[in-house]
Amino acid sequence: MRRIFAPAAVAAVALSFALPTIAFASPGDDGFDLGVAVGSVAKTPAAVEQFLATLNPTAQRMVIGGCKSYVAHPAEASSAYTVPFCDIAIATPAAKQPA
Repeated sequence: MRRIFAPAAVAAVALSFALPTIAFASPGDDGFDLGVAVGSVAKTPAAVEQFLATLNPTAQRMVIGGCKSYVAHPAEASSAYTVPFCDIAIATPAAKQPA
């Protein structure tokens, strides 16, 4: 079970340093899983890609990494917004960039 949470935890910690200008969500909000609020992002490829483009490259990699973990283990997501967002996010060009 620890290994399941590790990628998401690493992503959340890294985002806390990589995204000082983004308002972080508190537990129970729609952004707690990824460290950024994704509930208001329309669930379309264009909207998700536009949202990811607002993040710096390091933050993009962290969100995509967290998304890959949540898509592989959807029961671990505490927000109903996470997996639908992540399903789209891992298919964007940003997700296909080399690490």
